[in-house]
Amino acid sequence: MIILDTNLVSELIKPAPATVVASWFMSLDRTDVALSSVTLFEIRFGLKLLPPSARRQRLELAYREIKDAGLFGPLLPFGPATAEHAADIFVRRRQMGRPVEIPDCLIAGTVLEHGATLATRNVRDFEGVGLSLINPWDTAS
Repeated sequence: MIILDTNLVSELIKPAPATVVASWFMSLDRTDVALSSVTLFEIRFGLKLLPPSARRQRLELAYREIKDAGLFGPLLPFGPATAEHAADIFVRRRQMGRPVEIPDCLIAGTVLEHGATLATRNVRDFEGVGLSLINPWDTAS
C-alpha cells in the first residue's frame, strides 16, 4: 500500500500538477493507494484559512471528492496503534535533533501501522524512523 502525504495530494489537485508527479500517480494501481485521515484534516484546515475566492471553491470541490468519493483511495482512520507509532516517531525525531510537526508524525504513524510506503516530497522529514519512502518528484526513485 502507498499512503499519499498531504504535499502530494496538494500537488495533484493543482490545475497543472508537475508532469512527473501526475505521471507517477497515473501509473499506480489505485487499489493500492490510501490517505491518512490526518491529510483530510490538513487540507480542511488550509481551506478554512483561505479567503472566499474561485481558488477556494475549486479546492473545496476537490476536498469533497477526496472525502466523499475516495478520489485518492480510502481514508485510514487514526486509532490507538497509530497514536503509539506517532508518539514513538515524535520522540525519536526529537532525540535525533530533527523534530518534525505533529501532523507529520501522525501520518508516519499511519504508514507504520499499515506497513505501507509513504509517498512524499519531504523525505527528509521522515528519515530515520523506519519508514519506506518514495519521492514522486525524484525521477530516480
